[in-house]
Amino acid sequence: MMRQDEKGDPVDDKENAKSDAAPLELRGLCEADAAERLRDELIARTGADLEIDGAEVEILGALNAQLLAAAAKTWTEAALALRILNPSEALLGDLKLLGLFDVFTPHITEDSPA
Repeated sequence: MMRQDEKGDPVDDKENAKSDAAPLELRGLCEADAAERLRDELIARTGADLEIDGAEVEILGALNAQLLAAAAKTWTEAALALRILNPSEALLGDLKLLGLFDVFTPHITEDSPA
């Protein structure tokens, strides 16, 4: 189903999918207190391809993992690219621990350690 603008006209998100925005950086301890910022960042970047830099992640909490899983589903359904760049070993380990690694496998860049 195609999204509509404020006038009710169809909007083709694929036309505007390219984004020059810097990657969304996940840093340090991505626990519950960081979830609101992550949610706001994801909402602000909706409608364009998204790159997430996970190089600095020390801990990925369940709430942030849930937000990222929802984003992966949303971006996939919108036929937009979502890429996880430079995932830290901690990020990959936490995704495995939470049972979400397979959800993110298609989104992890090939040059990232898996």
